[in-house]
Amino acid sequence: MKRKELNYNEQMERIVKDICVFTKMASEQKTVVNTKIYLKAAKLSMDDMVTLKEKMVGENK
Repeated sequence: MKRKELNYNEQMERIVKDICVFTKMASEQKTVVNTKIYLKAAKLSMDDMVTLKEKMVGENK
């Protein structure tokens, strides 16, 4: 069980780093279109985080 928790935490950490990178890149863009692209990528990463959390909660039942 400990291994799965570690794996879950590593995955969450990676997703959080992705979100940080995407939002930083979005803030550095010169056009609205490019900003929206990076923000959409950040949103997809947030959706991945929710999916991972739902999967983890489902495994603990």
